[in-house]
Amino acid sequence: MAGVTQTTPGITLHTLPLDLSRFDAAFSSPLFAQLTVLGPGVAMLAVGGQPPPFAWARDTSVALPRPNGPPAATTLSKGSSASLTLSSRLAKRYSTQFFLSLDLSSLASDSTAGPASAERAILPLERALVEALDTVLERKKR
Repeated sequence: MAGVTQTTPGITLHTLPLDLSRFDAAFSSPLFAQLTVLGPGVAMLAVGGQPPPFAWARDTSVALPRPNGPPAATTLSKGSSASLTLSSRLAKRYSTQFFLSLDLSSLASDSTAGPASAERAILPLERALVEALDTVLERKKR
C-alpha cells in the first residue's frame, strides 16, 4: 500500500502505512504514520491505528538535532515516554526537529502481540518508520 501525499504551500502531508509484521510476526494490525513536514528541518509525526487522526498527546515528545552531540529531547505528555527515545533517534538520523506522537492503543486489541504489545512494538515500529521515512525524507549523512 503506497502512502498518500498532500501538499499545501510550505507544508507537505504524507500518510504512510507501517507493516510491523515484516519485523515481528506478533503484530498483524497495521499502523499508520501521518508525517507533516512544516518546512526545512521541522516535522510532526503521529503514529497510530486506522483511521487517522490519532490521539495526540497520548505519548508525545520533541527532539532537536545538535551538530556536536546527542539530540536534545523532552517529553510533552504525562505517563509513557516511548516516544522520547524514538524522536531522538529520528532527529539524529534526519537532522530534523521531530514532534512525535505515539498512539499504540490499537495494538492492545492485537491478540497475538500479548499484554506488553506497546513496549514490544517499539523496535519493529522504529524499523518500519525508518523504512517509510527514508522514502520521503532525505537522510543527512554525518
